[in-house]
Amino acid sequence: INKMKIIFSRKGFDSTAGGFPSIIFPNREMYSIPIPSKFDRDLYSEIVYKYDNYPIQKILNDITNQKINSGKLRSCNYFDKKFNLHSDPKFFKDFFVLGQAGSALGHLNNSNITKGDVFLFYGWFKEVDLVSEIWKYKNNSNDIHIIWAYLKIDEILDLNCDKTKEMIKVKYPFLEKHPHYFYQEKNNKIFLAKKGNFKKFNYHQKLVLTRNNYNRSIWSLPYFFNHPEAFSYLQKRNFNIIDENNIEIIHKGYGQEFVLDLDLIGNESHKIEIMRYINNLIEL
Repeated sequence: INKMKIIFSRKGFDSTAGGFPSIIFPNREMYSIPIPSKFDRDLYSEIVYKYDNYPIQKILNDITNQKINSGKLRSCNYFDKKFNLHSDPKFFKDFFVLGQAGSALGHLNNSNITKGDVFLFYGWFKEVDLVSEIWKYKNNSNDIHIIWAYLKIDEILDLNCDKTKEMIKVKYPFLEKHPHYFYQEKNNKIFLAKKGNFKKFNYHQKLVLTRNNYNRSIWSLPYFFNHPEAFSYLQKRNFNIIDENNIEIIHKGYGQEFVLDLDLIGNESHKIEIMRYINNLIEL
């Protein structure tokens, strides 16, 4: 148990990249909208996802009123073949893959992220509804941070290494379709999970991080997470006790990822509770 790390990793549209909440559909299915990107080859027009026979491009056009925030709010018809996106993390047939580069990867490297560690991907979500053939955010629905997927690392591939790139062509040829394969950053890695070690979730109350009826950046977690010393980026002032069962974490304005290092928690029963919490999520 001791060596395991849990990475809370924010992915999908946010207030500056995209500008709108990702989607909770009426049947509880969740769709994390990939962020816009000038540097990637994938296009919004090429996404094949449908909900109830509605293509995602139609749904995105409706809920955003044909807008996207990529530095500033601008017009965007998601069917047009000119709007690029960053498709990461990315699902392949039997694999789920995350790329990281630059300072975000530096943070993971400094935290000694390794095989067996777990990413919990969360994002900004809101419920939508179909009203007279137009998709809309529900008026009475809260903006929330919610965990929408998890990935347990099976392998870490260094993309600055020519040998790794040659190996990918032979062992994992599909990775040439991952955006990070083409990145020129000095610091660039892929984190890969094989079948059985990743999952995309449907909406469940237990996956919601946001404290009920609060700003989405104010989280409520079980009391056994009350270990500021074990979280990267977070300090004691970010933690408040709600009651004997729950704590509040205020994480507004902090980085893309928080790493919880179980090795830094002195309380063994809390470590066990956190592991149980993760396992319960995975089984949802």
